[in-house]
Amino acid sequence: MATDEVQKQIIDALIANENAMAELYLAYSDKFPMLKDFWLKIVEDEKSHAAWIETLFDKMHAGLASFLEHRFPADAIQKNIEYLCEEKAKVGQGEMSALYALETAVHIERGMIEHKFFEIFKNDSLELRAVLAALELGTEQHFQDVQREWEKERAGGNMEKMIA
Repeated sequence: MATDEVQKQIIDALIANENAMAELYLAYSDKFPMLKDFWLKIVEDEKSHAAWIETLFDKMHAGLASFLEHRFPADAIQKNIEYLCEEKAKVGQGEMSALYALETAVHIERGMIEHKFFEIFKNDSLELRAVLAALELGTEQHFQDVQREWEKERAGGNMEKMIA
């Protein structure tokens, strides 16, 4: 497969991953109305991340970015997308607690950070470094937000919302 095709495949997989995260979090927002605003904010951020990633492919074609092709194979990203789809399917099947949803989100966001999902580009240009830094910062912020909300839920902080 030509280098451009491989690069496009990986970029498309990263975009699909962000969209799958947004879809899962949107399902959580419907399932847990007491946390709807929390989830919807993250959904919008994930959509923004997908748009930012789309711009990176254009920058590669313009010669403003270099790709670390063997850093992160598309099939590894695809496995993550499959996991996200499986988790989304669980939302509609029987009982699910808000704690489980938050714990799953913590796991997802931590995985994005630990596996360095956005380290597939060489930091060639200032503009590229800014986009990658924004993606990494956004993921780190999501991790902190869901971790904080998970800790509140675990401590019973949303019980009054569930009863009301």
